[in-house]
Amino acid sequence: MENRFLKGKLYASNDPGAIPDALASGYTVIALVDVGSSMNYPNCVIMSSLLPPPDAISDILNGNKPMGIQRYINYLMDPAREESVVCLLAALYQKTTNFLLYTEYDADNEFNILASLANFLANAFGVVVGKYKDPNNLAGSIATPGFDFTIADLLYVNHFISIQEYAMMTPLDAIPTARACSEILRHINYGFNSMEDCVRACLGMINDVRSEVATGKASPVLMATPVLSKDALVELQQRKSQYAAMGKPQG
Repeated sequence: MENRFLKGKLYASNDPGAIPDALASGYTVIALVDVGSSMNYPNCVIMSSLLPPPDAISDILNGNKPMGIQRYINYLMDPAREESVVCLLAALYQKTTNFLLYTEYDADNEFNILASLANFLANAFGVVVGKYKDPNNLAGSIATPGFDFTIADLLYVNHFISIQEYAMMTPLDAIPTARACSEILRHINYGFNSMEDCVRACLGMINDVRSEVATGKASPVLMATPVLSKDALVELQQRKSQYAAMGKPQG
């Protein structure tokens, strides 16, 4: 089943002829090339940060391709690559269009770039990268609660979606990550007695927002914890009127 939140489709090719063809067909082309050669790819989005790191390349050149590919996958999983990965997810979420991942033929054949990146995106987010212009290898996405949760979390903590979108994307029984809780608590803006109180407040707010989105009516004031002070409840009531009008979370 397709993921209902991801509107775009992601394809891949190492054929340079695919670039003008894809651009003419309305695709957004993402070129995985060195920054130094970016001038050769006008009208393309350059994402050199998703190329294999030097240690992965060294392993492959020294004959240890499995180790090199694993180093590349680990590199893609590193938080330092989060910004680039989230940009891809946000594009797929926000735009009902096709995207082409391109990298140079020789580099792809030697370092397994497109296949490794596709493997990472499928395992981490359920994003199925299709082969460009291959009817037997179509792009798509896999819908599971785990993928929904991971995608929603990354988009929310990086300020690509609002609290309303986050609430509707996450599974009903999901517990927000620490980073998501931190963002949610910035909207509530008051103190708690314990981490348990924080999580309870976040879950309460998420459920409250879900109710408002589903019914179009203001739901009862969030009762985050039985030990909240009167001032905290007043604070919640004041903030409650702002939830439906929220757009992108503010940094």
